[in-house]
Amino acid sequence: MWVCYWLSTWLLVLSLPATAQLGLIDALFILTIGSLGMSVPVQGGIGAYHAIVSLGLLLFGLTREEGLAFAIISHESQMIGIILLGCVSLAYIYVVSHRKKSNNNLIK
Repeated sequence: MWVCYWLSTWLLVLSLPATAQLGLIDALFILTIGSLGMSVPVQGGIGAYHAIVSLGLLLFGLTREEGLAFAIISHESQMIGIILLGCVSLAYIYVVSHRKKSNNNLIK
């Protein structure tokens, strides 16, 4: 799972002109400090993630605005993925549980 997060961070690094010069290890650094931002006790890391990632990107010579743009795109794309996969999983669990109930009713 963490490798997927790392690769998605790296792909985002490569896709933005401001961060395109950063490498795979730099993406790991961004992921690490972003994880610290997500561990702050706020709902979904909103605000804390953005602040720490944008400050971390200052170390690479980016402006605060470029860092915030990166953080917003990164955080929101991950949240959208989590929400979509959560909805698909919920629907799958619903279908499977109803099939089991139907099969149990047929056996009785």
